[in-house]
Amino acid sequence: MLYPLDPLLPLHATKVKILVKFHSLELHWLGSKYFKSGPEGNDIHQSNVPDSRISFRYDTWKEEMQYVYSGMARLPEEIDF
Repeated sequence: MLYPLDPLLPLHATKVKILVKFHSLELHWLGSKYFKSGPEGNDIHQSNVPDSRISFRYDTWKEEMQYVYSGMARLPEEIDF
């Protein structure tokens, strides 16, 4: 069964509004480089999390991803939005 696109347009508009809202909130609370991975994306004055803690979390996450994907995980350096 084929559905017309017209009923889906309000859903897409709502999704875009939500994504813009998340971006503006993260920009406000985490700083302008929040989308970068690891300590490069951390602004300690905004997040109140030290770089050493961010580095530990990021390294642990990378190790877990390599374990889960048998060493074949491709990890992005930045998040696309």
